[in-house]
Amino acid sequence: MAAIVNVKNVVYATLTDETAGTYGTPKTISPLMSVKVDTKTSNEILYGDGSPQETMTTVGETTLEIGINDLPQDVHAALLGHTHDPLTGVMVEKETDEAPYVALGFELVKSNGSSVFFWYLKGRFEEPAVDAKQKEDKVSYSTPTLKGTFVNRQDGIKRYKFDEDAGTTPVTNFLATVYKPA
Repeated sequence: MAAIVNVKNVVYATLTDETAGTYGTPKTISPLMSVKVDTKTSNEILYGDGSPQETMTTVGETTLEIGINDLPQDVHAALLGHTHDPLTGVMVEKETDEAPYVALGFELVKSNGSSVFFWYLKGRFEEPAVDAKQKEDKVSYSTPTLKGTFVNRQDGIKRYKFDEDAGTTPVTNFLATVYKPA
């Protein structure tokens, strides 16, 4: 058993065909600083004769918040459906822009040196907030946090998780493509 000691290698891939479960080529977002995963659940209890008789838990959407070093313009545009001109570096945001569905992959490094990898398969990101401060006696870094909501694909799958300590046949380059079982 080993604890998580680092986060790294965050990538995204655009969902191109949900029925077939196909995606574009994964692209790096930025160096990863933090990951927060929050899955909504609801637990209901059925009472009878004055005591609990049954319980049922349902699982809803998952919110992912990723803290990153930077959000390059081209990545920002791709994740949120905006237009980016690579020659001028100008990004145009229109009211009709719609964030595409993407998969998000990342790696958690454990204290024993092995890793746990994740692919969340269908989600959309929100516009990041900006919180910057002036430079004073010391530098205060201002870094973006991306927040996305992920749901099940049509086939009912929300994520794939691969733990190097659990598999007898390790998957190589797990984040090179969006994982798809053979």
